[in-house]
Amino acid sequence: MMNEIEEKHKKETADESEEEIEKELEGETLQEFDNHSDFEESPRISPDSIIQEMMKYFDEFIESERLRKIDLQKDLLKEGGARTALEVNVNSVKRDRSQLEENLKKERKEKEALPITLSLNQEQAQTSGQEATIEHMKAERADSRSGEDQQHHDAQQLASENKTPRSRLEDALHEKALARKQHQEDREACSRLEEQVKKEEVWFLPVNNQLEKLKKAPADREALMCDKETLSLQNNDITGKLEAMEAKCKETVSQKDNIIFKNQAIIVELRHSVDELTAHLEKSERKNAQTEDALIQQQKDADKLDNMTQENQQLASENKRLRVELEDALREIRLTGDAALSEQLVERDKLDSLTRENQQVASVNEKLRSELVDALRERHVTDISKQRTLDDLTEENNHLASKSRRLQGELEDALREMQLTGDAALSEQLVERDKLDSLTRENQQVASVNEKLRSELVDALRERHVTDISKQRTLDDLTEENHLLASKSKRLQGELEDAVREMKLAGDAALSEQLVERDKLDSLTRENQQVASLNEKLRSELEEACSRLEEHVKKEKARFLQVTKKLARLKRGQADRESLMYDKETCRMEKYITGKLEATEAKYDLLVQRDRAHPRRNEELLAQKDDALLKNQAIKLQYVVDDLRTQQSESKMKQAQLEYTLRQEQIQRAVLEERISNTASLQKEKKKTVHLAYALKTERAKSKRYSFELTEAKINQVKLQERQHLSPSLHNL
Repeated sequence: MMNEIEEKHKKETADESEEEIEKELEGETLQEFDNHSDFEESPRISPDSIIQEMMKYFDEFIESERLRKIDLQKDLLKEGGARTALEVNVNSVKRDRSQLEENLKKERKEKEALPITLSLNQEQAQTSGQEATIEHMKAERADSRSGEDQQHHDAQQLASENKTPRSRLEDALHEKALARKQHQEDREACSRLEEQVKKEEVWFLPVNNQLEKLKKAPADREALMCDKETLSLQNNDITGKLEAMEAKCKETVSQKDNIIFKNQAIIVELRHSVDELTAHLEKSERKNAQTEDALIQQQKDADKLDNMTQENQQLASENKRLRVELEDALREIRLTGDAALSEQLVERDKLDSLTRENQQVASVNEKLRSELVDALRERHVTDISKQRTLDDLTEENNHLASKSRRLQGELEDALREMQLTGDAALSEQLVERDKLDSLTRENQQVASVNEKLRSELVDALRERHVTDISKQRTLDDLTEENHLLASKSKRLQGELEDAVREMKLAGDAALSEQLVERDKLDSLTRENQQVASLNEKLRSELEEACSRLEEHVKKEKARFLQVTKKLARLKRGQADRESLMYDKETCRMEKYITGKLEATEAKYDLLVQRDRAHPRRNEELLAQKDDALLKNQAIKLQYVVDDLRTQQSESKMKQAQLEYTLRQEQIQRAVLEERISNTASLQKEKKKTVHLAYALKTERAKSKRYSFELTEAKINQVKLQERQHLSPSLHNL
């Protein structure tokens, strides 16, 4: 009976506790519904209607969010289209700029080649004219120049066959220079004679006119006789002058003969000296053959080194220019790449945020349908987060609009720069045309002769041809090197992007693992809290049960005391058998009750001991669980730390490799800068050669003019000879 009573009492207490918990939960839910701003309803409304309204509200909220996302995606697509259009425009502008630069380079090369070709053509024309004049002079003065040509030919043959000593050759060259000076003096004398002939022609013009008049008017013989006398006197004067000129010519011819005789004597002496030195030279040549071979090899090596240094200098200059262009291109590529990466990151963040929002919305829907109470609690937090995401999206849209405006401004700046470059190119062309006009005028005005520069011009042209060939080769090599450098830079950029992506993926993986671990820790803490709450409930229930048992024991003890008092009274007094029988029954009942009380006390003691052991076991289990959780967390953290360390080591290795490649690129850039500095010096030398070529050109023009004057002088001399032949006929008349 007591057991049944206790069980009933426990059931009643459990039912009461459950009813209290349900009432508390209902009160909390009602308070939450009352406190919420969107669901202010009266307590008469049923929970089904509340749930339906909540579902409707959340469906509307989800649809609004979906529409908002669709609008945002449309805006993003529009901005992406505008961005692609801007990129296409920028690329077209860059292509136009590159085409303009190539056209300008071609025009510059053509302009540089035009004066060279013109100078070569002029030189060829001048040389052809000079050769024609020289041949004409040789034909007229074959008698006077035959000896000299023979002497020069013999001297050249002797110089080519036998290596004469320098002293004799220098003497011969000195004599040759003297002969050239004499020849120049003869030319000056001829020019003077031509001037005199011109003066006489001017003087003879009126005489010829008078003769024509005399022929037309034979009646005036007396006047003619007077004129004849005057003409005879004038002819006598002219003949005297001509005789003086002939004497001068004879003197010049005798001087030439003396020079030829001297040259012949010098040639005889040179032949004797050559015959004497041939044997010595043959011996010395045999001895010096080996040394000459070694010297030739050394000279070849030195020439090769010089050529290599020149080529390196040219390569350096070209590489410097190309390096500047590459740096500009790389800067543009980096800027475009950074912009593209930033845009891609922004778009990825947007997509991630959108996907996260979708996942959050889906999870919110499921949680709302399953657990409305938790959804109501978390709604405020989600509203705040969504408001933040919307603010972020608006900020991103504003940022994208500013970027599009900036790109439009850059495009306009690029177009302006293209216009400026075109105007600058036109102005440069006009300036160059003005320079060419001024140079042509200066070429026409210059009047000085220098024959030595002809040989220098030929040498300079040859060197220039060689340098042009070497420059072309170096340009080809530089283009190949630039292509290689561009490919290397692209490869390095790809490696950098891969490394950045790997680092980002590793960071994202680590963050995801950390988030998973945080979620696990949060779940474990929640479980621990739930276990602690259950333990607290069990403790409270045990304490209530213990208090109830203590009260029951107290009641039973009070009853036992009453029975014992009655027994004592019965022992003291003498009563009837009925009372005794009753007392016996009461004693039996008391024994039965005392036995039951003892059994209940024993059970109570067992329960108390169990209750005391149960929290200890719970505490031990909780401690073990906490230790296991801590160990698991420590292991996971150690695993994460090891992964992070490995990733850090790998990133350090990659960073070292990238630094090594950057150092190599810096070394290559330094080499290219040195080459560029060397090429700058070569360009200066090239300018000097251009100036020399220009001077030679002017001198050739002057020589051509002088040759033309010589031809005119020869023609005048022929006319004078004809007039001299006509003078005796005039005397006869």
